[in-house]
Amino acid sequence: MVQSICVGKVVPHRCVNDTETVLKWVAERHGLRDHKEKLEMPALLGWSQGALVAQLVAQKSPRLLSKLILYGSIYDPLVRYPRAPLYTKRNANKADVVIQNEYDAAIEDFTIEGSIAPEQADSFAEAALLTDPEKSMWARLDEFNNCDPARVNVPTLVVS
Repeated sequence: MVQSICVGKVVPHRCVNDTETVLKWVAERHGLRDHKEKLEMPALLGWSQGALVAQLVAQKSPRLLSKLILYGSIYDPLVRYPRAPLYTKRNANKADVVIQNEYDAAIEDFTIEGSIAPEQADSFAEAALLTDPEKSMWARLDEFNNCDPARVNVPTLVVS
């Protein structure tokens, strides 16, 4: 039985496509043009795992952005994500489970002491629980294996 592990999941290449759509919309809405200098196109900021998505966007569609900011990227050239099997038997109970977001999950990006003041981290976690009551489940992380800093050809600021 063929199983689509992507239904209801966050998938890197779907995120890339969505981001490209938004960049095109912003450029069109504000009358920005695609120049060789790329000075008029929007800048793109990616945070944490979103920085990997932003990096893939910059690699695939550099003409859609003028600058790239990778904030707290989890990119590691030594990490290779395994590819999911093509064929599996679907366990409907496991696949359809909704996991409620919890405080510890919402604040996990702020576990390094000194990276942010505790009050701001707490405010972020509370806001995240209100806006994302269900935990986002990622699939196809192997698509992040295509991240290659040598293929990023836009001015890039890396903040770690």
